[in-house]
Amino acid sequence: MNNEDILNKLLEKTIENENVSKKDFIDSGIFFKKHPNRAKYYLKEYEKNIYKLSDKMKKVIDKNHARAIYNSAVMIYNLLGEDIIWNKNKYKVEYEKELLVIRDKIEKEHIAHLDFFMANNSQLIFGEAKMTEWMHSPKYLKEAYLIEKNYIDKEDTKFIKIFSQFIKDINGKKYKTKSGYKSIYKKYDAFQMLIHILGIYRYVRNSGNNKITDIRLVNVVWGNDAIDLYKKESQEAKNFVTKANEIFKSIFAEYNVNFKVEYYNYYEFKNKIKFEDKNREKYLERYDIF
Repeated sequence: MNNEDILNKLLEKTIENENVSKKDFIDSGIFFKKHPNRAKYYLKEYEKNIYKLSDKMKKVIDKNHARAIYNSAVMIYNLLGEDIIWNKNKYKVEYEKELLVIRDKIEKEHIAHLDFFMANNSQLIFGEAKMTEWMHSPKYLKEAYLIEKNYIDKEDTKFIKIFSQFIKDINGKKYKTKSGYKSIYKKYDAFQMLIHILGIYRYVRNSGNNKITDIRLVNVVWGNDAIDLYKKESQEAKNFVTKANEIFKSIFAEYNVNFKVEYYNYYEFKNKIKFEDKNREKYLERYDIF
């Protein structure tokens, strides 16, 4: 399947499994200047895209983005809800967790935006969800992350060398464009994950919570190895996870924290969930297109 085949199959599944029809989708491309053909994948009412939308979620969700049936934040909310039993442990779930990472020369704060946050008495799980992002190239790293004075605490400046390890090198020079520095990966968004880790590192030092010693950053990605683009992304992801865990094990151990990065295919992650709400489990069939 190519990109359009995947989205069209998702559209068919959404209509098949939910109380929506084609008339519930935007039929005009005026709203989408760059990608007018994407309009057909957007619902007119974002509420119809989300299972049991809570008042709490209404406050944090981006209502425009939430209309897209391929939106990763919607996918993870539909999957998790606000309470979940995952890997035989019960967690409270929050969304759109924000962690301060750096402050640049014009005093602009750079924030790590994590899609979800799962917590119980013994473990914290910070999460990044991806749906169809692997169809595109990863983002560049902004130069601000390589400037020492932008780091709020001296302990954080070690991340300059860490970021540098993941910048593409050509003839001994870092590959830089107007957008920033290019990654060594063609599909996997390593810089976003590293920025998340910087945010978590600062959280560990500043939270004052010494009881939690097990922290995870998990990346949950929807896709299938039968699709070349996804397969390439997942291979790069596994490479990143290995490197990141080698780098960060000792850094977090200084604060008595067992920290790990983990990568899950959406279906691997879902299979660890015990669904108490069978209607939610049925609703999730909309994502089963592979």
